[in-house]
Amino acid sequence: MPQVCTTKDFKDRKEYYKNISNKIKRSRESQVSLTDPDSRAFPKKFKVGVGYNAQVAVDDKNHLIVEQDVTNAVTVFGTIKFWNEQDHFLMRGLEKVKAEFSLSALSYNITRTINVVGVNRLIEAL
Repeated sequence: MPQVCTTKDFKDRKEYYKNISNKIKRSRESQVSLTDPDSRAFPKKFKVGVGYNAQVAVDDKNHLIVEQDVTNAVTVFGTIKFWNEQDHFLMRGLEKVKAEFSLSALSYNITRTINVVGVNRLIEAL
């Protein structure tokens, strides 16, 4: 059976979303999770997952985790993987992988600059 909504229902819903919008503005965040206030949306291939970003550092000799951190920030690496659909490196060998990542970083910086500055201002600067 279809749900019937009254004008009051719509007003209540509008007020609810207005409060969420104000909460985002006050927090200076770009998003808010309604299920877990500390989590963030992370781009993931063709979907967006909500969660946390775990980062680790390992020692060179034994590859044991020596540092760890969990954040709710989307890393540049996640963005590069999402924008370029880059799940893995295509090249083999350290020098070739470094060159491939340098191109990915350059692509990221150009795209980010265009998004932040805007096309018109970027053309004026050139």
